[in-house]
Amino acid sequence: MGLKQPIAAVGSVYSPKFIELGGAAVNGIYTNTAFYPEEPRAEVQDFVKSFRAKYGKEPDAFNAYAYDAVVYAAAALRQAGPQADRKAVRNAFYKIKDVPSVIFGKTSFDAQTRRVIGVKSVNLVVKDGKWAQIDEKKAALASAK
Repeated sequence: MGLKQPIAAVGSVYSPKFIELGGAAVNGIYTNTAFYPEEPRAEVQDFVKSFRAKYGKEPDAFNAYAYDAVVYAAAALRQAGPQADRKAVRNAFYKIKDVPSVIFGKTSFDAQTRRVIGVKSVNLVVKDGKWAQIDEKKAALASAK
């Protein structure tokens, strides 16, 4: 038997549906994501618990992004005030600091890049029909051999 080539996929495959549709064929596929429902942070666990209770299924990254987008928009609208125009609301995003986020933890925006500051990702692999976080230290040791 030859060497099995690892497969890395774009982060958008991270979803329970990917495993449901792919079955055993997707075991061993690697990806990364900004949202992982097994992350122990309180914001993540509260979101996952509420999502499961309301929808009866596991949330994916798209659900978490949508939730966070509404939280950020509400924070910017509060910062801008009730009489704000579009420009004031846009500028308010750069003034809000440490907004609680399911995906990023405490979130602030960079006015230059118009992006979230300090984005991190979680590396995952499909293992035995489930997403599993990759132990980065263990992976680095294995690749060094």
